[in-house]
Amino acid sequence: MRTEITDNTTVIPWKYQNPTGLNDVLPESRRYWRYAEDILNKLSTRFGYRQIILPPFDPRSLYQQIYDQSKMNELIESNVENNNEKFVFRSHPRIGIIRSFNENQFYDWPPPVHVAFQSEVISKENDRYRHDYFYCLDILGIKEPTTAALVLIFLNKLADEMHLKNTIISIHSNGCRDCKPIFDSKFKSFVEPHLNQLCEECSKSPTPEKIYNCPIDAIHPWLDDAPVLLDHLCPVCHGQLAGILETCDDLGLRYDLNSRFFIDTPEAEQTVVGLATDDKIIPAIYGFHYDRLAGLLSERELGAFGLTIDLLLLSKYLEEKHLALPYDDGVQIFIAQLGTQAKQKSIGLLQQLYQAGYYAITASESCSISQQLQVAERLRARITLIIGQKEAINDHIIMRDMVSGLQDEIYLDELLPVLQRQIAII
Repeated sequence: MRTEITDNTTVIPWKYQNPTGLNDVLPESRRYWRYAEDILNKLSTRFGYRQIILPPFDPRSLYQQIYDQSKMNELIESNVENNNEKFVFRSHPRIGIIRSFNENQFYDWPPPVHVAFQSEVISKENDRYRHDYFYCLDILGIKEPTTAALVLIFLNKLADEMHLKNTIISIHSNGCRDCKPIFDSKFKSFVEPHLNQLCEECSKSPTPEKIYNCPIDAIHPWLDDAPVLLDHLCPVCHGQLAGILETCDDLGLRYDLNSRFFIDTPEAEQTVVGLATDDKIIPAIYGFHYDRLAGLLSERELGAFGLTIDLLLLSKYLEEKHLALPYDDGVQIFIAQLGTQAKQKSIGLLQQLYQAGYYAITASESCSISQQLQVAERLRARITLIIGQKEAINDHIIMRDMVSGLQDEIYLDELLPVLQRQIAII
């Protein structure tokens, strides 16, 4: 139990609680998480991605190559060591796959190498922890515009499979270390007269990544006159972006060249992609090139394009959109029962329902029928079967449709045929 209830119903917090920033993923959100995860597993296999499971630790020295001292201080140490190398809990979603690519000699595989993996990352800044769960789909070993185009086809199919409405692929460029600093300087000069209008975080770091991803500052009308990175791309970044757009046109993919779409992660460079719905970027899904990071850690030239799905953000997004989930994910049938004889009947009935392939559950403790119906609603049960003392004696059952609220009284031996007309068995 997470709380103790006193006689006067005052809630006393349990003494063992998660540190700030770490949260449990509760059943309702987990339903959407599993829904997204199942679709990603199915699609990644269909698109030729090979699944990899990574341990939760990375060599500390790999982070020393890409992090400054302040970021190194955010790492969480582990007690794992190997060959005098200390390991830390993963703080970056792609350090592990680059290590695996080189350790397992993926570079000897026919390129490009398609890999799918889940990356759980954790770090600590001051007294607050950050804990993220990413589903990553990476294409390694080749530098071609078609690499990003394949990811766009995947994104298009992902939106269809998740039944996301009015979606369009967003495309832009984060530039590279040759052209991005020039744009950043001009953007900063443009923003300086407006610093007093920015939120505290954006005013400290007035970058396009911060401002355009900030729900407070991204709507300032004066940003309509801001410099545009597309006007400052170097020939390499411009040519790469043009090649991807041309491929999209050839494939008939709907896209939006969005000059305000930036990915706020240091390794993201050149072409970046995402999904938008109703003119708003879905923050949980984004892809980018990270050739420089992959090459630096691999000590060899390595093309790398990664699609990142933040599972926690995506499950919250789907939950907020009230996306209708298939009833095979969760409870199809809830049995409400009242009385000793009814409870005995419900156990036998559960066995029949399990054998018939249904997802079913019953109340484990005695409480009123109305309270049990509230539980059924919270579980989003499709059907509630109600058994009281009278129904138990007469071998009847009340079947309540939780969507329409309609209910009928039927004989127990007629239940399964009736259910077959109500719910599809998986």
